Amino acid sequence: MKVVEQVEVGIDWTDANLLHEHPYPTHKRSAGLHLTDILRQIAIQTGMLTDEEQADLMPLRMFLGMAWEQMCVRLYPDVWWQPGEVERDGVVGSPDGYSCTFQTDDDNEGVIEEWKYTAKSMRIKGGSAGSHKDVTTETLWMWQVMGYCAMHPCRPTLARMHVCWTNGDYTYPLAPRYVKYLVRFEEQEIENVWKMVVSNRHLVAGGSV
Repeated sequence: MKVVEQVEVGIDWTDANLLHEHPYPTHKRSAGLHLTDILRQIAIQTGMLTDEEQADLMPLRMFLGMAWEQMCVRLYPDVWWQPGEVERDGVVGSPDGYSCTFQTDDDNEGVIEEWKYTAKSMRIKGGSAGSHKDVTTETLWMWQVMGYCAMHPCRPTLARMHVCWTNGDYTYPLAPRYVKYLVRFEEQEIENVWKMVVSNRHLVAGGSV
C-alpha cells in the first residue's frame, strides 16, 4: 500500500456558501455480522486496541465524528454519501462514501471514502513538531477500508481517508487539522485482509468458524 496523494485542507468562511446537500441516508444497520465488529475483536485479541483507539470509540467522540462526516461530506458533491451496506461471505460493511476518479473517459476508478475524527496525534511518536506520521501505519483504519474494497462489487483498490486530527500534532496552541489521504492498495493485500476477516468471524457472536 502507498499514499498516492496527501493534502491538508484549509476551511474558509466562504466554503459555507458552497456546501452540497446530500440526501440523508434512510437505510438502517442490519442485524448481520459486521466488518468493524470483527476487526475490533481481532484488535482486542492481539492487543492492538490502544487507549487512544478506545477513546475514539467513546460515545461522545463517535457523535462528534458523525457530525464531522455529515458536515465535511457537503464539501464534495461528487461523493455518493452513505451508499448502503456491502456484503461478502456473510459479512456486511457500511462504507461512508464512494466516488470515482475522473482521469479520462476510459480510465475511471472507484474510491472508497472514509471519514475519521480522532484525538490521536498526527505526529510520529517521539518525533518533533512537523514530523507527521504515514497514515498507512494506522493499521485498523487500513484494514477497515481494505475490507470495504474487498466487499464492494467493483473491487476498488483506492481509498480516501478524510481525517480530522482534533489536536493536530499536539503543538501548542492546539488546533484541529484536516488532511485527506488517497491510498492505493495491492489486490493481494486486500485479499489477505479479507482472508483474515473471514477466518476470525467466530470472534463475534453469530459468526461461523
